[in-house]
Amino acid sequence: AGSGATGGCQPSAGPSGRLDLSSLDAAVQHYFHHGLASSTHRSYDSALRRFYSFCTKYDVFTPFPVTEKLLCYFAAALASEGLAPQTIKCYLSGVRSMQISLGLPPPRDQSSLPILKRVLDGIRRSMAEQAGGRPRKIRLPITAAVLRGIQGPLSLRMGQDSTVFWAIAVVAFFGFFRLGELLLESGTTYNPVLHLSWGDISIDSPTSPSMVKVHLKKSKGDQFGAGADVLLGRSGGQLCPVTAILAYINVRRDTPGYFFVDSQEKPISKARFIAGLREALKESGYPDD
Repeated sequence: AGSGATGGCQPSAGPSGRLDLSSLDAAVQHYFHHGLASSTHRSYDSALRRFYSFCTKYDVFTPFPVTEKLLCYFAAALASEGLAPQTIKCYLSGVRSMQISLGLPPPRDQSSLPILKRVLDGIRRSMAEQAGGRPRKIRLPITAAVLRGIQGPLSLRMGQDSTVFWAIAVVAFFGFFRLGELLLESGTTYNPVLHLSWGDISIDSPTSPSMVKVHLKKSKGDQFGAGADVLLGRSGGQLCPVTAILAYINVRRDTPGYFFVDSQEKPISKARFIAGLREALKESGYPDD
C-alpha cells in the first residue's frame, strides 16, 4: 500500500447522492502505510529486494502466497551468504508483511511453522559452532570511571565543541537515553515535532538550579508520541548533569531550534558524536567499539 493522500479526504457522493466507499481508498492506504514505523519500512524494503533477487536467481516466478518450504529455502540462502540469524528473521518478517500488503491471507508466524522454526534453530546453532573457535568481541559499558577517564581527551579533541560533547555524554549516561533520542541520525533533517529542541530543556531555578528536565517527544519505545519527562538532579563533582547542561547553555546562543549544536550552530549527529567518543576512548586506552 502506498502512502496515498492524508486521512483528511472527504468521501464523495455518487450519482444517487449516497457516499461511495471507494472514496476512502486513499485514506485507508495512508493509514495502512503509517501502521509501520519508517525504520521498519526501510528494513522491510531491504528484505524484499533480497527476496526478489533470490526468486530471480532460482526461477521462482510466483512467490506469493509464500509457502513454508519457500521460506526455508530463502532462510538457507541468506545463511549461506553469512547473514546473522536476527537479520534473517527480520527479512522473513518483511516477506510476511508483503503478503499482507498484497491482500493475501497472512502467513502463519514463524514460531508456528515447525519446519521453518527448526531450520532457523539450525542456522543459529551452526553459526554458534562456527564462531566457537574465534574470540568473542566483548563490548564494555560506559561507566562513571570511563566517563571520567575520557573527559580530558574529549576536551582536547573536540576543542570549541568539547562542552556540547561532554553535555551529551553526561546527559545520556544519567538519563539512560538512547543516543537516537538525543541526536539526529546522519542525513536526517531537524523536525521540531520529533527532535530534541531548545524548548524541551528546562531548569527548576535560574538562580540556584538543582534539576534539569528533558522532555522527549517521541522515542523507540514510544511510537505514538505520548512523550515523557526525564529529570536529572544535581550530583556535584565531575559528572554532574546539571553542571554539564548549564555549561553548554552558557556557550550556546539563546535561539530556538535543535538543542545540541556545535560552535557553528550545526546539529550534532549521532554518527559524529560516536566518532568523537571512539577517539576519546582510544586515547584513554579503552576499547573503542
